[in-house]
Amino acid sequence: MLIFATILSIYAPVAPQDPPPPTPEVESEQDVPPPSPDKGKDNRDSKPDKGPEVEPIQHVSPAEALKALEDAVKEKDPTLLASTIQAVGRTPDKGVTKEVAGFLRHKDPFVRMEAVKALRYNEDPSVVAHLLRQKKNKTIIEDPEIGQEYIYALGQHADKKALPILTDDLRTSGPEKDITRAKVISLGRIREAASVEALMGLMTSSRKGNRRRGGGEMPFANELRTSLAVLTGEDLGTSSSEWQAWWNDSKRKFKVDKEEPTLPRRMQAGWTMQWLTPEERDSARKRVKKALDGLGGLGGEKGED
Repeated sequence: MLIFATILSIYAPVAPQDPPPPTPEVESEQDVPPPSPDKGKDNRDSKPDKGPEVEPIQHVSPAEALKALEDAVKEKDPTLLASTIQAVGRTPDKGVTKEVAGFLRHKDPFVRMEAVKALRYNEDPSVVAHLLRQKKNKTIIEDPEIGQEYIYALGQHADKKALPILTDDLRTSGPEKDITRAKVISLGRIREAASVEALMGLMTSSRKGNRRRGGGEMPFANELRTSLAVLTGEDLGTSSSEWQAWWNDSKRKFKVDKEEPTLPRRMQAGWTMQWLTPEERDSARKRVKKALDGLGGLGGEKGED
């Protein structure tokens, strides 16, 4: 119990934080993919947005992490278990990832959510296999919030083995609309021609649907634009007809470059922010605050002249 008690005493729960603000270059939300759903939108006790947040511990050994998780399980307290997963679940070790993956079927939704998040940012090579095995786990894929985080976890690891899951049942309406949005964004991380084909297929179906409805903006317009730009190096805006014309001319010889291209400023800021770790987001938030404080100071001096 010593290791367990030490970890939780040092990393005491703190209040949930708001999503990260845009970087100074982001002038509006246009072109910026939505942040991953770290926080719920309501206060229902059944939602996995309740519970403390603990600063992730990256320096503990695998043995210490496993011991902390085992001790938390023995306590039979879901909140304590979720906090422990958040604290040590990202320790890059095969044994730790296996233990955390076991919590993906836990009866408590907050525990499941923290397990998904831990695997999303855990850099051990074994993580992808554990995530892929959850494709039929209804407690994950049928929960709107946990399901989105699961899809973002697949995108985070950018492994082409996730393509069948990310391209399956792409649709622009229905109860899984938010899941599709996450898939569109995550496909931008899978640098394969199949990703472009899937996005173009969704764009085509969206365009036909809009015609039947009498026009209007294409669903997921900005998300599709961003992911297609990341994959192709082209930026044709949100016009499905222009993208379709380009694809008809290019698809036979098209190959996805290994490296991501440089995107337009606002788009680049949103894309980068989407895939930062929680610690990187916190650091970016502090840099933004410092930059804005500096701009405010300059503005005040100017006003006094």
